[in-house]
Amino acid sequence: QIMEIEGSFQQYISDTEACLSGTLALGGTTVFSSYVLPPLISAFSDRFPRVQVRILEAHTAALERELREGELDFVMENCAFDPAVYDSIAYRAELLLAVPASFAINEAAAAYRLTAEELQAGRDAPGVPLALFKDEPFLLLKEGNDTRQRADRLCAKAGFRPGARLLLDQQLTAYNLACYGLGVTFVSDTLACSVPPDERLHFYLLDSPHARRAVSLVYKRSRFITRPMREFLQLLSIDGE
Repeated sequence: QIMEIEGSFQQYISDTEACLSGTLALGGTTVFSSYVLPPLISAFSDRFPRVQVRILEAHTAALERELREGELDFVMENCAFDPAVYDSIAYRAELLLAVPASFAINEAAAAYRLTAEELQAGRDAPGVPLALFKDEPFLLLKEGNDTRQRADRLCAKAGFRPGARLLLDQQLTAYNLACYGLGVTFVSDTLACSVPPDERLHFYLLDSPHARRAVSLVYKRSRFITRPMREFLQLLSIDGE
């Protein structure tokens, strides 16, 4: 706690010396570190080039620990952190079903499917009956992950238990393996709309509250809010995030 107070005081002195310098430490899992944070960091660095930005890519448990200990200023995550300890700014994201285009089931689901280009262009489609895919091999994340928990609920509501061909740690890995035809997987619209369109996949919207979740920028409530942190929060409000 003393070290955290000392660091906050040093940052306070820097903030009051008419030039915005110091550091901004951000954390996120692979998808957020690769596709959501980079454009925000670029915009922030253009405005405040003297602030050193640091980014940590890690699993949720490690990110929460670093945030709690003051090593990170912000974490971008889709898991709920303890509201008694952390504040957050949230925006909405959705899970989609990504299916290899080579799978025959796409013909039976033709009324619901979207190509990657159609998805990124904002084309709408009705939510697919997930039970259509009950016999397909699934690429699932390991237990304890928010995406896995939602996938289990979605499939249970559709009346089946998905057959897991592979259990993986990262959503991005599941996405890339789906591109190579290894199975069906659940991906966020953030990921699907950030990567280059890939004709090897078809996408399906899921009409369920389990497919909708809040992605949050989380920060520790009790810590001193440095000026770089305040400016980053202001950037989010300007950019509509």
